[in-house]
Amino acid sequence: PFAPRPDRAQSLEDQRFRAKARRGGIHRAEARRTERATTRMVFTPSHPAIRPEYARDPTLSSEEKHLLNEVLFDFARSPLGVREFAAVDDRVMGGSSSSRLLALDGCAAFAGELVLGGGGFASVRAEAHGRWSLAETRGVRIRCRGDGRVYKAVVRMDERPGVSYQCDFWPPATGELVDVDIEWVRCVPSWRGRIVPDAEKLAGERIASFGLMASKFDHHGVPVPTVRGGAFQLDVIMVSALRPSA
Repeated sequence: PFAPRPDRAQSLEDQRFRAKARRGGIHRAEARRTERATTRMVFTPSHPAIRPEYARDPTLSSEEKHLLNEVLFDFARSPLGVREFAAVDDRVMGGSSSSRLLALDGCAAFAGELVLGGGGFASVRAEAHGRWSLAETRGVRIRCRGDGRVYKAVVRMDERPGVSYQCDFWPPATGELVDVDIEWVRCVPSWRGRIVPDAEKLAGERIASFGLMASKFDHHGVPVPTVRGGAFQLDVIMVSALRPSA
């Protein structure tokens, strides 16, 4: 019920991506049970007012509602959040990798095909446009299930092309849900695959976009010898803010 029914005008390629990714999807109920059992975020009274979609949910406790208020993307409850993401693949520089962020049951799947020739990367990105703020945060937490590949979290401090700040993470291939903490101090400034040593310090209040990437390079711009080409899939349940006390 969470995956929007494909429109008749939808391309066959997009339907193929969706069918392939659906095999890795998880059920909404499983996502909720795991979410409640594993969340480690700490509630503080300074959190902003509870969002209406959480305030109306009778299945959530008061503390859970405050915890969820720190969420940038909750694909289990708001699958249409995938529409905020656009693909930014190496085709912009002559490569042939491709990616999508697809709504599945209880999660979003960052799925596609990584081709090592050319640029060797596939990514999706969402612009903030004032919908969320990362002021007074130390990073973000990604609740996800991986396939053993290395992925990157990518943020930018303005909406124009330029320096991005990247951080590698390796979800295990065991199929279990994990919480991955991406701290701003670990993010490496990069431009066209090269480190920018004199870049500005990453500031949460200035972050204007968030994205995910599969790449043949690590966040230092060094080729990763274990990276393989071909299909990939990262299931994402939630992306939430990391407060100093979290």
